[in-house]
Amino acid sequence: MRDDARPFVVVDVVPSLHGPGAWDLTLHSTGRSMAHKVGVSTEPAAWEPYDDEDHITEHLTAYLGRKRDLPPGARHRLMWRYERRKEKTGELSAVAGAPAIAIVTVTYQDDKGKCYDSSLSFDLDVLGAITPVPFEGQRMTSGSDQELKNIDR
Repeated sequence: MRDDARPFVVVDVVPSLHGPGAWDLTLHSTGRSMAHKVGVSTEPAAWEPYDDEDHITEHLTAYLGRKRDLPPGARHRLMWRYERRKEKTGELSAVAGAPAIAIVTVTYQDDKGKCYDSSLSFDLDVLGAITPVPFEGQRMTSGSDQELKNIDR
């Protein structure tokens, strides 16, 4: 298989659609062929839910524990971490999901079984301090469901 026809799977951590303090993990199959047995591992390898209200960890670790095939162009976006800080002190008041500092490795195979891998290391405390995220978006000023559309995070 030529290099330009092989699968490529890219992993990244990006500001979440959920707003400030939230991060998503993306897996993107950018190659020109199917990526088989795509697996995602992390360092630290395992972590416990932060508390009973952690709505991310259980589902995220279930996703990470399974291998899947990704066709060319496929993209999975997963909620990775959420944290809320007290306004005055900056102290964490709520945390859910994966650790802020991690290494994420994605492994996969081509059609002939040749193995590939790619890793990303990050520190969300550092990245978060320099990543612009809007605190407010557009607001609806009319319509019957205006209140639902304008619910704050």
